This record gives sequence, structure tokens and C-alpha cells, in this order.
Amino acid sequence: MNAGFSTVAALMLHPEMHAHSFDLLEWRYTPVVADFISTLFPGRHRVHAGSSFKLLPKFAAGEGRGTCDAALIDGAHTFDGAAKDIANMRPARRCKSVVFLDDLDSPAGKAVHEAVKQGTLEILQEFEFPARSIPSCMRMYNPKKKRKPKFLESVAAVEAAYTLEWDCPTSDRAWSFAIARYRNLADC
Repeated sequence: MNAGFSTVAALMLHPEMHAHSFDLLEWRYTPVVADFISTLFPGRHRVHAGSSFKLLPKFAAGEGRGTCDAALIDGAHTFDGAAKDIANMRPARRCKSVVFLDDLDSPAGKAVHEAVKQGTLEILQEFEFPARSIPSCMRMYNPKKKRKPKFLESVAAVEAAYTLEWDCPTSDRAWSFAIARYRNLADC
């Protein structure tokens, strides 16, 4: 979940959507973000604090078994980490559910392509944005004058104090992701 951007975007898509986030909560701001999301979307967001490697198999075998219409796998950016999350998410999905897989340009992408080669995943769409292109950058609010930003300011106050500009923190590398579906599912 980290800063919660994807979680909020998903919850905004549909008023009946529920989200489960599996997060180590290693950043100081992440628990605050989790509380804020739960305030914005009461009863629709649950944080599972800890490693997805341990928590996701329990979730998929219990309350989450066959319940997920969509999943975002964007955890450890390692081959083994992505491979574990892909395998562990499989029992939690519903038939014809989609899986969003981020950071294909990292070792996690090799795990995605290995799952495709093994017949576990089918890529429906794949996107790659070159370095320094607008989609590989983020729009950031930069202060017009130096002052400490206040959390949860009104939109008007933010617009008065900040300008919205493109910032490319990952300007030296491309960014890529895929939309996939699990294959060879016995129960579908």
C-alpha cells in the first residue's frame, strides 16, 4: 500500500469495492495513510500488517478464497518476491479476475514473464513508457514559496500555495506494467 495512491484510485472506481492491502508498514507515514483511507472509505479498506509472503496464503485459504475480482501485485521488486505473490494470490481470485503487475522493468518482471512461459499467467495488455516520458513521471505540487506543507489542506489553499508541475523522479529508467489473467484454473 505504501502511500495509498493505488488503493484510493481503486476504491474510487466503484462505491461497493472493498480493498485488502498487505503491507509491512515500514514507512512512518503508511499507518497514517491506512487510517486516512479507512476514514475516507469506511468499512471498505482493510490493512493486513506484515509480509504478504506469510499473510496472503492465509487470506487466500480463508476469508479471501475466490473473492477477488482484481489484484495489484506491486511488492518486493525481486524475482522470488514477485513469483511468491503471483502464486499466493492465485487461490484468492475469482474466475476471469484481472491481475495488475507493476514494475516489469525490474526483476519482478522476469517473474511475470516466467509465469507466462509456465502457463500460469496470460498477459492481456502490457504497457511500457520510456524514461522521461510524461507517463513515467508524476505530477507533483511544488511550493510557490518556501513553507512547510500542511496535511489535509483545502484544495483552494493547496492551489494558492503550490504549482502543479511534472517531476520525473525515475527519469533514468522506463516504467512498465501489465494486466494479466490467471490461466489453467481447475475451478473456472
